[in-house]
Amino acid sequence: MSEPKSDRYRSIKSTRAVFFIAGGLALCIIVGVIYVRHHQKTVTYPGGTTQPISLSPSQSALFSSGNDQSGTNSTAAPTPSPTPKVLLDISGSGNQQTQPFSTSGDWTIAYTFDCSAFGSQGNFQYEVDNTEGSENSDLGANDLAVNGGTTNYYYDAGQHYLTINSECSWHVTVKSL
Repeated sequence: MSEPKSDRYRSIKSTRAVFFIAGGLALCIIVGVIYVRHHQKTVTYPGGTTQPISLSPSQSALFSSGNDQSGTNSTAAPTPSPTPKVLLDISGSGNQQTQPFSTSGDWTIAYTFDCSAFGSQGNFQYEVDNTEGSENSDLGANDLAVNGGTTNYYYDAGQHYLTINSECSWHVTVKSL
């Protein structure tokens, strides 16, 4: 016996719905792949190594000139930032005034101190002075602990020296950035 007409209609309607949903899903996947390929570029570094990067449409427009058909950025690789130069590297204990050092822009002071020989906390401090005679050209450090350290950043050019006051052993490094 044949199926009633309404059951056959529902079966055809269900089959069409499944194909419609599957087709829509396939279309979304295809569009997504095309979008990613269109907006993904590669950067080539000296030595021939490449690294893929993903860009938004507005970022992709910035790279539209100078690209070949493969999407590889054919412009030169970015110039790496210069290696920091050590301007002062000194270790000691007790109080000390350092030799002058010259900065031409951004620079750091990295320090560590260790007061564990006392069996208790100790004080470590430094002041940054300039050679023109005015004191405290930049803020320094003032720590009270058994040991410690950090890196402080400075942004002025000039001739400086440090005045270090501590009963602890310490190490200070000044670097240009």
